[in-house]
Amino acid sequence: MGIEKVETLKLEEEYREEQKKSGVLTSLGHKHWEPLIIRRFVTKWGCPLFIGLICGDDISDLDEVLDWYQSQFRLPENIQEVRNWVGRLTEILSKIYNRLEGVGVVLYADKMTVSSLLGDFMNCSMCRQEFYYLLNFMCHV
Repeated sequence: MGIEKVETLKLEEEYREEQKKSGVLTSLGHKHWEPLIIRRFVTKWGCPLFIGLICGDDISDLDEVLDWYQSQFRLPENIQEVRNWVGRLTEILSKIYNRLEGVGVVLYADKMTVSSLLGDFMNCSMCRQEFYYLLNFMCHV
């Protein structure tokens, strides 16, 4: 095992011990383990959908999860049901990925934007600012 691997394992062990002691589920000081990603989708109904995750899990199946969700829950036509659709997607993502620290789902449909936040995006203003800044950046690229 190389020295780099040993150092990485040591850091990860310290991180996990720190997490156990504090009881805090976030690792704001160690974002090299759980980076923020924002993925842009176009729903089956042509609406832009952005999913932001701070997650340590392999999220390679995110497209498949969204396809499954859209097949199970059709996008409704009234405002409250659209809000529920976005909130339900946020909850499902939080249950699928175990090492999740934050979920942000933003949907533009029927001349309105609906946003649902969970975890770090809801509790940490810096994470929320970074999420919305990057989302704004993505819409202009």
